[in-house]
Amino acid sequence: MRSLILLFVVTLAAAFGKPSVLQAQTDSVSLCRTQGPSLLEAKQYAAAYCALDYYLKNAPREDRQTEVFAQYMKLRSQAFTGVQSELKELYKKIEAARKQGNDEEAAQLSDLYIQNCVAEAFRQQEPYPYSVALTCKALWLRKQGKTQEALPLLNQAVQVRLTSEHLDKVHAAETYNHIANAYHQLGQFDQAIEQCEKAREIYLERYGKKHENYATTLVNLAGYYISRNAPGDRQHAVELGEEAVKALPKNHPAYALAINSLVVYYSMSGDKVKAQQYAKTAKASLRKVDRNSLGYANVLSNQALRLANAANYEQAAEDAYEAIAIFEQHGDSLSLNFAHLLSNTASFEKHNEHFREAISLWERASRIYERIQTRSGSDYLNCMSEISAAYAKMGNLEKAADINEQFMSNNTQEGSGDDAHYAQSLTKRASVLAGEGNYRDAIFNETNALKIFRRRNEMADVASSLSDISNYLYHMGDVQQAIDTCQTALGIFESVSGHEEDRGLAFNNLSIYYFSQGKFEEALHASQSAEACFKESNRTETSFFAKVLTNQALYEAMRDSLSRAIAISARADTIQQKLLGSQHPDNVMLTFNRAVYHIRNRDSIEGQRLFHRAMTLQMDHVRSNFSHLTTRRREMYWGTRSYVFRYAPYVACLIAGSDSARVDAY
Repeated sequence: MRSLILLFVVTLAAAFGKPSVLQAQTDSVSLCRTQGPSLLEAKQYAAAYCALDYYLKNAPREDRQTEVFAQYMKLRSQAFTGVQSELKELYKKIEAARKQGNDEEAAQLSDLYIQNCVAEAFRQQEPYPYSVALTCKALWLRKQGKTQEALPLLNQAVQVRLTSEHLDKVHAAETYNHIANAYHQLGQFDQAIEQCEKAREIYLERYGKKHENYATTLVNLAGYYISRNAPGDRQHAVELGEEAVKALPKNHPAYALAINSLVVYYSMSGDKVKAQQYAKTAKASLRKVDRNSLGYANVLSNQALRLANAANYEQAAEDAYEAIAIFEQHGDSLSLNFAHLLSNTASFEKHNEHFREAISLWERASRIYERIQTRSGSDYLNCMSEISAAYAKMGNLEKAADINEQFMSNNTQEGSGDDAHYAQSLTKRASVLAGEGNYRDAIFNETNALKIFRRRNEMADVASSLSDISNYLYHMGDVQQAIDTCQTALGIFESVSGHEEDRGLAFNNLSIYYFSQGKFEEALHASQSAEACFKESNRTETSFFAKVLTNQALYEAMRDSLSRAIAISARADTIQQKLLGSQHPDNVMLTFNRAVYHIRNRDSIEGQRLFHRAMTLQMDHVRSNFSHLTTRRREMYWGTRSYVFRYAPYVACLIAGSDSARVDAY
């Protein structure tokens, strides 16, 4: 029956004028027999081996009994030897390119090596060079942001290293580390941890705990736990970091990487004291690291994050830019690690009031996040919301609204349980909704984020969410609930070290809530507490601090302490103009307030001068930003600013400072 079916298929194919399977095979055998010797003569050994091998395996029965067939077997052996020789030369060139740091050339040679391994015999005979070629090509793809394409090659490499009789199992640990890093780049942190644990087990079994490879794997593993950020992950990262530091001698270059990473783990876990203690040792260890290496760039990145957590954003930005330059020098500007570095640098620049620079960095990062994680990823969504907020701070409301709409249309990510990344995405979504004036939905999203932070016992994030919710409640007119919620947030902030600036922002908002109730003494006391928090965090040269002073001057004026109000508002004006320039729209409210204080203090000449300046700034701002807005956005523009004038006798204005001060982790 089987032969009848085959005959039926062949007959049909012939009837419709199509070559049959058997005819195609016959033609291929004939072609390979003809071309094999020619390819061998032309020294195209891999192609010659394929042709000759195909002929010998599929030759007709009558050919197999001839001397010609035996000659073809000798030709195949010559082609095999030729391929072997070419592979050895290619591997030497791959190693030379790697030593010279020419990754692109090494990757191209590796690709050629893989192509020339046309038979399983070549792969089995030289398994280590073959696995090196697979790894080299994969690492280049990952460097180009093509991590999904790199993973199959790395998995193939690790199988070669695990199954070959001639290879030590320890070689597989190296590949497991590469696979873990690839999963980390894709945001698949559970898989990254699983693969890294395999590497750790191999190194532990072979070398014990006092070895560079084991310690480096611990540092990698700690980083993956930090990125996953599940409950207990930060503390576990600290423990792994401590073990890595103890495993290395202090004069070893890897020690510098381990100790600097540990500083960040302590900083992110909330132990600022330990972070500061280790920071001194970390700084001294930098002398052991090549300043042009990617390792040094990673050290700089971690150091920048630590400085930012200590509110030293200016120095953090300097270190981050140096790290960016090293990444670009090495051609590693398409990876997820580089995107995280760009995002963090943008956050530093935001805190330094350099919004244009911050936007440029976030835009670069967002393009990398979009390619690797798609537009539904939390990193991409966070970038877009930050860009929108920065445009709003610059007074470009049209651009901010456009990005808000794009952000909200793409923000369909779902999450559950204790997913920290999803919780952070919810807070960003809430801030965008609040910017649109949709405070009810903003509270809904922020409350869902709050539940996750509470389950994770992330108390600083709990306090920040409560502070944001209080702000949304205030805008909805529920002032007393806003006060109660804000006081709860402040109580939590007091139990968490290292968040003085966040406390200052919450106190500033609380002062506004009290003011709206006519409780001027309570408002002044809250504002003075905000001032103290900003001074404690060494953040007195920021626009947020200028807003605190602006509000405090208003409260003093309401108590008829006009001289103090004038002096305080003058300090605020000096800071704000230094940071934002004399033409920034945020100066309008402050200048109006100052004009009022001078007029009430019977200094009408200075008051009129300031009033004229404020009116000029306001009209310039309206002409440049309001004339081209749609009707809906005009309503948004005035709607989101109406609260400023709600309780403002003599046109004196309150200024809120509820922007989040969170910094992304790298």
